[in-house]
Amino acid sequence: MSWFADPFGKPSAYGPWSARSSSRRSTISDHHIPSLARPAGAADRTALPIAGDDAQAKASAADLIGRLGFDTVDAGSLAEGWRFEPETAPYAVPYSADPDAVRAFWAEVGEALRSGTMPQTPPPVDAGVPLHVAQLRTLLADTPQAHRRPRGGLPP
Repeated sequence: MSWFADPFGKPSAYGPWSARSSSRRSTISDHHIPSLARPAGAADRTALPIAGDDAQAKASAADLIGRLGFDTVDAGSLAEGWRFEPETAPYAVPYSADPDAVRAFWAEVGEALRSGTMPQTPPPVDAGVPLHVAQLRTLLADTPQAHRRPRGGLPP
């Protein structure tokens, strides 16, 4: 199989001309991945959102994520991927054991960026809490349109 770089510089087996794509943004903090991964069927298995325009690509992504120890919730087409972007309810915070600490850290980082300084507080690190399929579906469905970003751009 040949590998190409996609428009974001990531390797892709489909090449730059392919319409096959799916999205599973990093909605979970890296330190939560090993602590929240569970075997299939576990009552406390965590769910991650995916979106895509190609059913086969989404199935492949879901299979890989499943083998890594997580369930998936299909958020729909790539156009619906805004539902789990940063600053939306499903993004990172619900996987944290201390959501207030995460929000406070993000607020400090934002203020530091605006003032041109480095944040003084390290990011919170905890073992995380499972986010079940039903909970994630609710968060995705309840994400307001105000969080929707223009295609290919930043919010105004």
